[in-house]
Amino acid sequence: MRREQFTDRLITETIGAMLFAYAAQVRLRFEKIKNFVGAASDAPLFPQRKKNRSYRHAFQYHTSPREIGNRISSIFEDLKVISERTGEPIEITSKRLRHTVATVAAREGHGELIIAELLDHSDTQNVGIYVKATPEIIERIDKAIALRMAPLARAFAGTFIEDQSDAVFNNDHAYRIADPRFDTKLKPMGNCGRHGACGFLAPIACYTCPSFQAWVEGPHEEVLSYLLAERERLLKKTDTRIATINDRTILAVAEVVKHVRETKEGPTDDL
Repeated sequence: MRREQFTDRLITETIGAMLFAYAAQVRLRFEKIKNFVGAASDAPLFPQRKKNRSYRHAFQYHTSPREIGNRISSIFEDLKVISERTGEPIEITSKRLRHTVATVAAREGHGELIIAELLDHSDTQNVGIYVKATPEIIERIDKAIALRMAPLARAFAGTFIEDQSDAVFNNDHAYRIADPRFDTKLKPMGNCGRHGACGFLAPIACYTCPSFQAWVEGPHEEVLSYLLAERERLLKKTDTRIATINDRTILAVAEVVKHVRETKEGPTDDL
C-alpha cells in the first residue's frame, strides 16, 4: 500500500548533511536501474540490496520491516555497544529504539499527543504506558549528589591521559580542548582523538564522546561547577525540561572529577 501522508521532522545540521549525502547516493544508484518503475527521487531511502520478486513491481526494492530490524540488530552486533547497566553487549531492535524515543520524550515532559506524533501513531491509545512508566526527574542536583550518581550512570565515554604527550594527536596542539570560562590561562581539559571537525559544542559535548581524552590535571571541577550553576539558573528561569537537558553531561563530568580525585587521593566514600 502506498503511503499517502508524510511527517516533517527537524534534524541537526550534522545528521542532515550525512542523510542528504546518503540519499544522493541512493538516487544515483536507482538512476542506473533500467527497469525501476518511477523516478529515482521516489526510490526508498533504505532499499533492498536485491530486487524482492515477492513484492508488486513498484515496491520490489522496498525493505520489509523484518529486514530493517535485522539490519539494525546486525549493525549494533558489529559495534559491540556495551550496556552501562549490565556490562554486556546491548541487544538492539527497532522496537527498542522506538521505545527509547518515546521514553525520552516522556521524561522531557511531553504529553501523549506529542509522543504519538513522534512515533507516527494516528492516536494515543498505545502511548500512555511511556508517560506512566517514566520516573520523575530529580529537580535538585548538587555536586555531592552528582558525584554519588556518576558511577551508576557511567556517562563518561572517553579515556584518561596524563597530558598532551599521551594523546592520539600528540604533536598537534589544534586537538587540545580548552575554554576560558573554566581556566583563564586556557589550560586544556583534554584532547580530541577524532580526526576532523565533529560539529558539536566543545567542551560540554566532549565528556559524553568516546573520542574525548581527558587530562588528569584538567579543570574538570570548574566545568562541573559551571554546569551545576547553569542548571540551577535555568530551573529558576525556565522549566525542568530545559534545565535538565545537560544532566547526563553533568554526570559524565562528575565521573571524571571522581576518577581524578581517586587517582590523586585514593578511593573515598565521603563524596
